[in-house]
Amino acid sequence: MDLIKSLNELGERINRWYPAVNSGGCCVYAAEVGKELLKRGIEARIIVAAWGARSHLDKVRPKLNNTNQKAEWNDKDVWFNHVGVEFEYKGKVYHYDSDGVHRKSRSLKSWTVYPGRLSVDEAKALAELAQAMAQLQAIQRIRKEAK
Repeated sequence: MDLIKSLNELGERINRWYPAVNSGGCCVYAAEVGKELLKRGIEARIIVAAWGARSHLDKVRPKLNNTNQKAEWNDKDVWFNHVGVEFEYKGKVYHYDSDGVHRKSRSLKSWTVYPGRLSVDEAKALAELAQAMAQLQAIQRIRKEAK
């Protein structure tokens, strides 16, 4: 099966099962898809997009104490409004999120893509932290409701 078609079908299923995946889960999704592409020998990088994105990720990275901390990126004017995957396939470069595969461009949805890229491992670490924070927030919400 064609990779582009497979990714588009996967995105359709994910959007049906988790309609809010792009509202807090996009980094998790990008990290997982990126990891699977790498396993299949397809070079994958993670793209980050935000309103008016200007900072260069590769120039910001050395200024951070811990690249796994979204707050440190935010302190350097890098915001994670949306996260996706960039990959090369059959000589062309594409961007992907759960809404589908598109040719590489300067935007992802309505946000500008930052210059520079995250590695899949960096996105995975950021995603794990995001998942842990979401779980903690859910636990706190349940505790409040139980009182």
